[in-house]
Amino acid sequence: MERTELRKRGLLDQKDLEILDALDQLGGNATAQEISEFLSSKNPEQNYPARTIRYRVSMLTERGILLPQFLQTHERRIGLGEGILLVQEGGSMSEVLERVARNIPIFYWFFPTIGQFNGLMIHTIHDVQSPDMIHNIARVMIETGLIKDYSFFDIVDYATKSVDFRYYQPEGGWDWNWKRWYNNIQSNLQEQRANPFVLQEDQPLFECDEVDITILKHMKINPNVSMRELASITQAPLPEVRERVQKLRENGVIRGSKRAYGLIGELLWVSCFLRMNDNVGGVMQCIRELPFPGGILMHDNERYCVQLGLDADDLKPFLEGLRMMGSFLDSYSIQIHLADRVEAHYLDMFDYFDKEEKRWKIPVEEYLRMITKKK
Repeated sequence: MERTELRKRGLLDQKDLEILDALDQLGGNATAQEISEFLSSKNPEQNYPARTIRYRVSMLTERGILLPQFLQTHERRIGLGEGILLVQEGGSMSEVLERVARNIPIFYWFFPTIGQFNGLMIHTIHDVQSPDMIHNIARVMIETGLIKDYSFFDIVDYATKSVDFRYYQPEGGWDWNWKRWYNNIQSNLQEQRANPFVLQEDQPLFECDEVDITILKHMKINPNVSMRELASITQAPLPEVRERVQKLRENGVIRGSKRAYGLIGELLWVSCFLRMNDNVGGVMQCIRELPFPGGILMHDNERYCVQLGLDADDLKPFLEGLRMMGSFLDSYSIQIHLADRVEAHYLDMFDYFDKEEKRWKIPVEEYLRMITKKK
């Protein structure tokens, strides 16, 4: 999507940006009244009637700038892991590789990528009780010539990076002072800092059953689904459904809701794989200060993946800042995202839960046979 697309939709004004910022901070399910009170508390001199907020949210949605809310969840807590498989294409096999990737259901989203690996970046799921699952699939892909090499980043925790709409211009694009950020990098790294992103390497499992999985799936399908509707779907008593949802929240399986933004489609997305040797908190504070949308994915206390959506003009100065952090990094690599090849179908993953054994059953052997018969 070109930047002129926002102009075709109609320009954003300052109040639109304030509403987007409020939703980013309050959560995707914030009401017009909650947004009104939040904005009024930040700027008492301005008038933010709830009815005006409601109308503007409706118009932002109609224009495709504000996208539907989605539920943030952490399925690793219930035994369903997620990771990023980077594969180096095997020469003339690229078309076959894409066809195979489309036919492996646990490869629920992938796109071409350029960087340390020139091939595909595949978002995949796996059973945390079978940690070698994805490695076994990748090794067979090498043996059959589909790929030359691979790397797997197992996501143990994640955080969504807030968007700072103060630096987004109403006509589109970002007004960000890179020189000031470079100065902040130097000050942030002068002393040890706490990680501003609350991430946890140890993820205790929450014991669940088919009813929990069904509740979670339908809450992801429709974040506004009512408790009564969930009770009807699961055939469980209403008080029990309420209790189950509360436990899913308390145990970190449900993390709240967010909204996505149409403007994000204009951006160039990059994934930065970092291995840090010191001052993780200082490096992450530098990342947190950037206004751009993105996410922080954690593999362990030293290895992270930082995903950011940038304007093309902002890529070079960002990489210069990353280079300034080099002495605190054992290694780092960059992957540039190209256009999606498949529409994400993550919700299908819930069908792998075996209600009798109360565990995930993923037919890996079936996928391995599929790969070996690719020709």
